[in-house]
Amino acid sequence: IRGKLGKGAFIYCGFRLFKEHIIQGLGVYRRLVQRALEGFYQPRIQVQAPRVVEAIYNRIGPEIRITLVNGITNKPAGKDHLIDIDELIPISGISVMVRGEIAFVEDMQGRRLSFTSESNGTRRIDVPRLDQFEVVRVHLSSK
Repeated sequence: IRGKLGKGAFIYCGFRLFKEHIIQGLGVYRRLVQRALEGFYQPRIQVQAPRVVEAIYNRIGPEIRITLVNGITNKPAGKDHLIDIDELIPISGISVMVRGEIAFVEDMQGRRLSFTSESNGTRRIDVPRLDQFEVVRVHLSSK
C-alpha cells in the first residue's frame, strides 16, 4: 500500500511478504519492495553484489566505511539448515554506487580504488575480487 499523508508519503508491506522472502529466498519479493520504494527513497550509497555478500555500513565524519563479508561459507540456508563449506569461494563483480561527490576511495590496506561517473550522476566503485572480507573506505567530497 502506497499513499500520501500531509507533506509526507508512506509505504506499507505486510509481514507475510518478508516472511515468504526469508523462507523461499525468491528475488521477486526483494524487487517488489525495491520498486515500491523507488519513487520515495534513494540511498546515497548502495552495494551491488550477489546476495551472499553482507554489507555493513559505518559513517565516521566524511568517511563511509563499508565492510563486505563473503557469506558463502557456514551461513544459514533456510530453516534448520547450514551450508558447511570449508573452502573459500571468491566473489567478483561487486560495485558500490554513490550519489554525490567522492574525494577518493581506498581499500583496507590503504590502496586507492578507482571510480567512474555514470550517466545518471552516480559514481561507481568497482571492488576487486572479494575473498573473505574487505573494507571499502569512501571519502566524500566536502563540496
